[in-house]
Amino acid sequence: MIKVTNKIFKIEQLKNKPAIQILNYSCDLINSTGCIFWIAYGTALGLWRDGKIIDNDTDLDIDIISNDHIDIIKNLFKKNFQLIRITEDKQNGYIYQLAFLDNETNIILDLTFLKEKRNFLVTEAEYSGKYSYPISFISELGWFKLNKHIYSIINPELYLKYVYGSNWKFPLSKKETKYYWGNND
Repeated sequence: MIKVTNKIFKIEQLKNKPAIQILNYSCDLINSTGCIFWIAYGTALGLWRDGKIIDNDTDLDIDIISNDHIDIIKNLFKKNFQLIRITEDKQNGYIYQLAFLDNETNIILDLTFLKEKRNFLVTEAEYSGKYSYPISFISELGWFKLNKHIYSIINPELYLKYVYGSNWKFPLSKKETKYYWGNND
């Protein structure tokens, strides 16, 4: 049984926090499990477009292809993270998302688990419904280096347009942010 913390915490912006260090550390821990993973959503957008974490983002996002959550959970628990949310399909027991809180920095690490379904990598998260990527995106998985750390990322031009639309290169206010999920305008 996986225990979710009952700790009360405040969701904070990542500005002036050691978010990049927590991201690097988390990527190294996940990589040690042998899972296929990449930085995603606002984390990918900020690192690729701006060369840094977006100041008003509130979490670090990583997508993972794996059914083995246990090694990842064990590694994060050993390193002072607490589990704060589990999103799962209760009918089949599939975990779609795990959110962790780093106790020292109050930084949230959001891990989304994808599975293959009819030529797509899919997940379901209760806050945003069902979303998917074409499985062909995996062939676009590559690496880029930023500040001496190497990150796994799906072809940024393709992925960021798929998620945020063709204007992804231009920063928007939080109120203006739109998610497209394949509706490329």
